Amino acid sequence: MSRAKRKNPNRAGTDARKRKDGRYEIHATLDTPTGRKRVSFYGDTAEEANNKNFQALADQARGVLFTDPGRLTVGEYTYRAGYLTPPATK
Repeated sequence: MSRAKRKNPNRAGTDARKRKDGRYEIHATLDTPTGRKRVSFYGDTAEEANNKNFQALADQARGVLFTDPGRLTVGEYTYRAGYLTPPATK
């Protein structure tokens, strides 16, 4: 008899995997302003990558939408930083 494979509970994910470049990576599907997206979190250690993932999942549970800092426009960045009024829409 073979044993049944154990599964992680929903949204638990797995531990970070080691990449060829030496960093660790973990994936998560998060709500973003443009819809649900699969995003990656990187760290020098598996623990660091997992902590970034857990922080993003905790923020999502509080209702905060995930935004990729690399995809912000200058107008969005300055608005979020509190320097300017909201960017004008066309």
